[in-house]
Amino acid sequence: MNIRLALMGVLVTGMCTAVLSALSKPQQATYEVEGFRCAACVPNLESGLKKVTGVAAVSTDLKQKRTVVQFAPEKTDVQFMSIAAGKARNAHGEPYVLSLVLKIKPNSSESSSESAVKALEATPGVKSARVQEKEGTVLVQFGPQGNATLTQLIAALESGGYQVVPETVGATSRQEGKAGTQGHDHSGGGSCCGSRGGGC
Repeated sequence: MNIRLALMGVLVTGMCTAVLSALSKPQQATYEVEGFRCAACVPNLESGLKKVTGVAAVSTDLKQKRTVVQFAPEKTDVQFMSIAAGKARNAHGEPYVLSLVLKIKPNSSESSSESAVKALEATPGVKSARVQEKEGTVLVQFGPQGNATLTQLIAALESGGYQVVPETVGATSRQEGKAGTQGHDHSGGGSCCGSRGGGC
């Protein structure tokens, strides 16, 4: 009897350790950003995100207009980061609009994008959702109320027959920023988003 209780104690302790480990494991979120017009528009967004408690790293692909954030899920989550970043302004004084990008794939022939969107939009904090079948992604925008987490969004997609596919972090923002500025004239000490008032 004592041996059985001891074994059960070890099992429960192991399960608790596994759960705590999963909760503390860093997560990653990719955002599609409206408001990137050239390289000068990147720093304000990244600075706003880095001020969020729990954000560990931020990298931006200016050409694709996407920003990747690594964060601690016990300290912050996808909706809070989106709202915080939306308060920042680009080099033109315009607000950023962020959409969370989740890579997805259907679990079966019964997968329904309509059901997935309904489940996502029923999640408190989600303003809108759109499945892009061709790209294999779903875009999620958040409202000011609620507290949507990545875990909740994954569960909502699974209820619609979709599985979220993990993605890896790309190059650093400096490297990608340089690639993304091609086609802009920054000669003469000016920036297309600088004080001269030029557009991109």
